[in-house]
Amino acid sequence: MLLAENDISDVVSAVRAILDSSTVNQERQRCTQKIEELKEGDPGKSVPIAFKLVNQASDVSHVGWNIIEHVIRYKWNDMPADIRVTIRNGVLQYMSEGRYSLTSENLPTKTFVSRNLVAMMEQEWPQNWPELFEQFKSIILDETLHAQAQMVFIVLRRLIENVITFSNVSNVLRRKELSTAVNIIMPEMLAVTIARIKMCIDAGNNDNSILVAKFAIELLSESVDWVVGRVLEETVDKMIEVLCAYLQVANHGIFETAATCLFKIASRKRAKTDETPIVLSMFKDSSMQSIISAASLAAGVSSSSADHYKYLKALCDLLTALGIHLSEIWVYVKNPPPNFSLYLTAIYSFFTHPSMCIRSDVSQVLVTFASHDQISKTKEFVAAVKQVIPHIPKNVEKLGSLDDRTSMTSYYARMDCEDDVEFQRDYIQLRDRILRFVRETLNTTHIEQYLQQLCEWINRVILQNDSIPASEWESLKRYLMAFISTAYQKELVNDDVDAKFVVMFSSLMNQLETVNKAKTANLMLSIPSSFLQLFEKHPELISSFFERLKQILMITAEDSEIVDLKRHAISLMLKVSSSMPNVIQNHAELIYNIVTTTASSLTIMQRANLVQVLGALSNLAQPNIRLSFLQSAIQANIDYFRSQTFINAISSVPNFMAFIGLTSQADPDEKTESVYYLKRIELKAHLCTIDGVLQHVNAPKNQSNPLFELLNPVLQTFFQLAHCLNALNDQSNQRLVHSSYDQSVTDISADDRHQIYCTVMEADDQEPTENKAFNATDRLRRYISDITDMVQSIEGLCGSKLFYDFYNLPNIQSFFQSCVMDLDLIIDFRLRYWIRRTWRPLILSCPIPKIVIPFATAVIQHMQQRLQNRWEAVKNVDYDEEQTKEEIYLEHMTCVLSREYVVFLKYIFLGDSNVLKDDSRKQPSELLMPSGAALFEDRTLLVNVIATLCTFLNCLDSHTMLKALPVAKVILGTTFNVLDEQVANFVLIQSIQSLQVHGADDVAKGPLLGLIFMIYTNLRPRFPLLRNVLQEIPDQTPDTVAAFDERVCGMALQEKILEKHRREVMHKFLKSVIAKNVGEQHKRPSHLRVLQPLLRPLKQNGENGSSGDISFETLFGNS
Repeated sequence: MLLAENDISDVVSAVRAILDSSTVNQERQRCTQKIEELKEGDPGKSVPIAFKLVNQASDVSHVGWNIIEHVIRYKWNDMPADIRVTIRNGVLQYMSEGRYSLTSENLPTKTFVSRNLVAMMEQEWPQNWPELFEQFKSIILDETLHAQAQMVFIVLRRLIENVITFSNVSNVLRRKELSTAVNIIMPEMLAVTIARIKMCIDAGNNDNSILVAKFAIELLSESVDWVVGRVLEETVDKMIEVLCAYLQVANHGIFETAATCLFKIASRKRAKTDETPIVLSMFKDSSMQSIISAASLAAGVSSSSADHYKYLKALCDLLTALGIHLSEIWVYVKNPPPNFSLYLTAIYSFFTHPSMCIRSDVSQVLVTFASHDQISKTKEFVAAVKQVIPHIPKNVEKLGSLDDRTSMTSYYARMDCEDDVEFQRDYIQLRDRILRFVRETLNTTHIEQYLQQLCEWINRVILQNDSIPASEWESLKRYLMAFISTAYQKELVNDDVDAKFVVMFSSLMNQLETVNKAKTANLMLSIPSSFLQLFEKHPELISSFFERLKQILMITAEDSEIVDLKRHAISLMLKVSSSMPNVIQNHAELIYNIVTTTASSLTIMQRANLVQVLGALSNLAQPNIRLSFLQSAIQANIDYFRSQTFINAISSVPNFMAFIGLTSQADPDEKTESVYYLKRIELKAHLCTIDGVLQHVNAPKNQSNPLFELLNPVLQTFFQLAHCLNALNDQSNQRLVHSSYDQSVTDISADDRHQIYCTVMEADDQEPTENKAFNATDRLRRYISDITDMVQSIEGLCGSKLFYDFYNLPNIQSFFQSCVMDLDLIIDFRLRYWIRRTWRPLILSCPIPKIVIPFATAVIQHMQQRLQNRWEAVKNVDYDEEQTKEEIYLEHMTCVLSREYVVFLKYIFLGDSNVLKDDSRKQPSELLMPSGAALFEDRTLLVNVIATLCTFLNCLDSHTMLKALPVAKVILGTTFNVLDEQVANFVLIQSIQSLQVHGADDVAKGPLLGLIFMIYTNLRPRFPLLRNVLQEIPDQTPDTVAAFDERVCGMALQEKILEKHRREVMHKFLKSVIAKNVGEQHKRPSHLRVLQPLLRPLKQNGENGSSGDISFETLFGNS
């Protein structure tokens, strides 16, 4: 076909008009349409034009390559054979001419050529193109061909990516054939690639040889992590040799490419027996010395060049992967490999590098070796541990920052981290690995060295306590916690070690008496708290410890640092009292006296926290005096809640608002102690006391809790107070708020909203993006939130701690009624805490489920309606438009609330059990709690639970859906017999529709298919009309539905049908309704040719091609 010059010029003009920013949109659309018509038109016309275009300037040539690729992918099967040959010849001709640079200058062109050639290979190779690889080999081994050899490497790499790495070939049969063909040629491909790299090495470090070698190495990198071990083993020594040869060649970044390839070899995840020779090859003299030498040189210049630092990290990754891989195959090695000591020396050198990222990586190797039973006992590693131990303190401490310009750690951190959050995450990872290393290596061999280090560290902080930064105090505390707990756990605390612990503890406590600064004392106080286990063997230390805490509590000054110090002392008293009851039993009177004598020196909130110590001590008292002990502790609090003043305050919502000052002028600042401020702080303190005592008093089994007798008269006030707090959101009460407060005083803060955003997005940053002054509205909002939290906790603890008597109260139903009377007024943010702190323990703790059925039904019915409305609102958001802040918050808050409620349902019906893969062998009835099953006696409750679970299966939050799936499987699996036909239809339809929402998620699709199989096969025998639901599936006929119905019903009767087979059957039938991912939705189907089966290894010679084939030998022959 003759091609007119004006056809070419018209296309060129259209392309340039599209790219011209001055072109009006209508003209650009017309030109674009013209190009599309050419692509979709007759290949006899478009292909010649395309090959003319590829020889144009770069701004036009890409259109020609796009047209060719389009024709290959979508029209190949329908084209005459002569056009297919024309396309192949044209692409190969362009490739043979080598009119492209070896550098990245012509990378787009080389990418287009490789894409087109690989697209043809996917259609024809190897069956109709058996000679191709032999011709590739001849190009690779011809040292005079540089650009062409580079192109072959690019083509082979793309082929491997499409077929194996990314599995982009949609036709399963062709993908399997191509994969088989690639595996057949792999031994030769590796051999000739290594041979060409050797040629490049022999040719010297000129641009041509390095650029060809670089692309050859990239091909190896794409191959080595999946190729069969026996194939790689044949060439691994030669491969490592040529790769090591480039580790010190910086030209064109080839040293990093070589290091990356070595890393992929070292990090292979294959059968351990196959990997042993491959890993050991890296430990040979020449290989290990080359890697270590390169690392040494890179470390020397890493501070002066970002590229060299990046290369150093690549070598670090290589050595890290090599060490971890070695630990996996050690059982086959049995003895340390050659150069193991040299390897550990390199790891130690990296561990002392200023870069936190590098230290974190190599610490992973140290932890892996330390936790390995055999490696940890080798003399080489024992010696390495002795070298590492002195450097542990500085690695546990957080040093540097992104703003610091003085330290090398900060310098490297700026290259590794984008922000402070990432810097903090890297530090925490390093610290946790180091502390695990301490726990693993703390044994009889190293404990003396550790103890010496610890003694020196503590002596230094005692002598220089004023100059020790807070970061070092924190690191010492964490180090001590890990060290001491491990020493006791491993029974390493002999008399000598115990004596040293006592000396350290006593020295710290003595030094505390001489510290004049409250901030320093607060930091130092965290150190002796790690030695509390000493009290079990040395009770004589308890008195001095508590006396020192008493001295702190008796301090009269009340600046912020003193307040923090007292808070720390109170928390320590509470920790010892609650966690070591047997140890302090003989010192209970001392602790009681401290609580009573220091009360006058404490603020009202500090006293509220300190009284909780008495709650913990009450567990030590004899049953006959426990009541009086508790009464002496909280009688004042009970009197407060029984007072007429407080009863009047909560008698109505307006009275409560007036009581806390919500209807009066706001305090001008935080320091103003108005009458309303004093009332608020008094109420908060009393609530805090009751909440804390309830948390720390043990609930006796099968008998009354003495605390119940004290709290019974005021229980009603807590539930009435909850009503007052929830009703603040009522519009009639909102109008009573004084104008000095914003109307948002009863809403949530900006910090709370930010917390919701971070929760859904799984962001690390938990700080609000905007900081603003804390005004009167913010203070009162925070106060309302705090006392609401306490009331929620108290009501929940009434169930979990007072259950023996609480649920037998004659007015228990009125308590439950007050819990649900204001459900519509509770905002979503606070509702999730009512679910977690109050509703869950009240329902779970009830010994007789029948008592809580009305309460549970009201809660579950409300939540079903609320969540259904929320998800409908989310679905109605127009995502084509930019979302408003309220729409974003609605979506995120609904996700968080749904996740919380799923957990609630799981605990109520399944308890603490985890429904995991191991539970798939159990029947749903084995997983359902008896108390949960008893709740299903109420049909309204059951129907609402099922409706909620169906809502979750179809919601737009995959996290919620995945949490709901196992719960739905258990609940539905135990209630099929009680469902009516209407509910059965609803459940089946909803479960199938869930595939339209979440079917594109591979994690969710399988379990959803299994759930649908279970639903259909269990309900179908009772409700034959369920087949009508299946007839609504697109592309299904009555005959196919009948066949499917017969098959799955037959499978259901068989016991040994694998879950995989059930899912496959459902997938095949429901394929038309399963959602596709975004790529598949907009991907035009490409139909590959059906070729003769690939039954035997390829005959790789040049005689099998058709008469129309073009010979590579002719194309690339030397003239």
